[in-house]
Amino acid sequence: YNNGNTAYKRGNLDKATALFKKALKFDSEFFLAYFQLGVLQRKLGNSDMAISYLSKVLEIKPDHDKSWFTLGSVYEADNNLDSAIVKYQKTIDLNPGYTKAYGRLGNIYINKKDYASAEYLLKTATQIDPTYANGYLFLGLAYEEQELYTEASEQFQQATVYDENNFDAWFRFATVLNQQGEWEQAVSAAQKCVDLKQKFGGGWYELGIAEMGLGNKIRAKKYFEIAHKDRNWRKVSERKIDEINNPIKYEK
Repeated sequence: YNNGNTAYKRGNLDKATALFKKALKFDSEFFLAYFQLGVLQRKLGNSDMAISYLSKVLEIKPDHDKSWFTLGSVYEADNNLDSAIVKYQKTIDLNPGYTKAYGRLGNIYINKKDYASAEYLLKTATQIDPTYANGYLFLGLAYEEQELYTEASEQFQQATVYDENNFDAWFRFATVLNQQGEWEQAVSAAQKCVDLKQKFGGGWYELGIAEMGLGNKIRAKKYFEIAHKDRNWRKVSERKIDEINNPIKYEK
């Protein structure tokens, strides 16, 4: 079993699978081996097999909170959100301090536009663990979707404090700062984003928006051209480049 964990950590998933199965030959009730097989299958994207192994854990040890949580993550990845909610809630019932379960559950409620439930769960998560960066990140998303940009920027800033290498947190922070016309702060946040993930068009796009806000059109155009290389940001970047090249066209 320990050798299986070592193989898994080294990324040798086939060897890890074989070793975990070997452990089960010695003890068919060894729930941790089933759990690791479930985690492994989830990583490989084999939802049905992951569910099968994790369900086996819960037959042997019904109060294994990590299995309930991992099961929730499998259902969430498959967009089976109602089942994911049940599993995450069960995790919390078993372990009221399981921060990530509150985080994932809160994120699902954001997707369902149930912002009150999301806010309650995510605030609880950050009370349990004030350093839980994703709690602040998801809470920021909930506020951003409701166009509460000041509240959103406070949460995104907290997310960057506790996970300074999360490019997405810096991107979100830059986005809401731009929404508020806080151009210089937005430049700084967007720059952090592109430093962390240079090929992500969103960071360059927000950098362009901030520079445009500051009146630096030449610099803004350069950033929109970089954003344009990312196909997910191509269309909006084209529009901004055209706005700079043909301002009369966009005059109201």
